[in-house]
Amino acid sequence: MIWSFLVSLFTVKSQNCPNEGTVFLSAFTSKCNTDPFILAFEDNFDGNSLNTDLWEIQPWGQGSYDDDNSYQYYTLNNVEVSDGTMKIFARQENVLARSISWKPDNEIMRDGRPNLREYSITSSNLWSKKQFGYGKYEIRCKIPEGIGLWPAFWTFGDNPWSEIDVFEFWTQKVLGSPSLSKSNSTVEQSIHSNYPNGEHYGCTKSFTDGTDYTKDFHTFTMIWDRYSVKWYIDGVFTRRQSHYYTTLGQGVNCNGITPYKQYTKNYVFPQREFQNIIVNLAVSTGDKAPISKDIFPASFEIDYIKYYTKNDCGSDKEFYSTEDLYLNEYNNFIGGVI
Repeated sequence: MIWSFLVSLFTVKSQNCPNEGTVFLSAFTSKCNTDPFILAFEDNFDGNSLNTDLWEIQPWGQGSYDDDNSYQYYTLNNVEVSDGTMKIFARQENVLARSISWKPDNEIMRDGRPNLREYSITSSNLWSKKQFGYGKYEIRCKIPEGIGLWPAFWTFGDNPWSEIDVFEFWTQKVLGSPSLSKSNSTVEQSIHSNYPNGEHYGCTKSFTDGTDYTKDFHTFTMIWDRYSVKWYIDGVFTRRQSHYYTTLGQGVNCNGITPYKQYTKNYVFPQREFQNIIVNLAVSTGDKAPISKDIFPASFEIDYIKYYTKNDCGSDKEFYSTEDLYLNEYNNFIGGVI
């Protein structure tokens, strides 16, 4: 069967995210996949060393070279597996290393400094060696305590760049206080996408709920399918980002697609279907930087990381196949300009 997508030339402003446009979808009404989730990947960190068959550090991203966000050197030496958990340690120590391992020592990076440089902080940034698609992503962990620490659990896929932040924690100085009030830790849940024309779109929800996530383990879950990304903390729903909306601004679920009906497409929704799982502990710079050396060494402790998938649903697969055709026709139709 030949599928066709007609794309209009105008964009509309959304209350959910600012970068969306109107499309007409030609597809059968899709049936929801009600199959149970199936565990497809897990690491319970039950041994005494990191399983390097599952995890690695990217050689192009070991050393930071952008002073506006974070500035540390990532190494596997900062990972410890013991007593059923994995700990990522941020330490204050001097390391002379290349920010990108294969580039020459004297090549000038985008921050204006040579590739070979001295770092005063080390930590770790672990990527799954395998990429994963639609499904449920989950981590049970305890957030490190201290102003300036930046722990995160997220997914990332390149070409085009797509990212879903299950969480990032920002901890900042509380005005008038020399130390952080734990309830003022800010949780961020974000979604990012680069459209094929190179434009970047992103949407973030930040909130403070009064929970001290440094005292106990908490479970953070993200469920991603063709229609939405949903976030949960300890089983409590916190946010949804839809792929398509009705003209009234209502998110469309798996039963909501009607042939030849007008919808609003959310351009922040990831275009890359398969992504790596990433867990890391960065240290912020600038106005979010640590105010005391006493926070080091800081430990980001993870009990487990799991990924669940579902069996394919035939009618869903028919509808899903139209997305790539839409992207191709979109670029051809408007010449890569949104």
